Amino acid sequence: MSFSDHKITQFAHKITDLPDQPSLPANELKARFDSSPEELRQAVNGICDEAS
Repeated sequence: MSFSDHKITQFAHKITDLPDQPSLPANELKARFDSSPEELRQAVNGICDEAS
């Protein structure tokens, strides 16, 4: 696996794609807010693993 395999070209869920008045349940809304940092964490950890 190379470093480029960890490249994030787009997040799965963008906050700006949500409507101004979201109708999602609180747990789904929280999951949306947490998803991008989690994707970023996984990518950075993958790079660290590749570098070691």
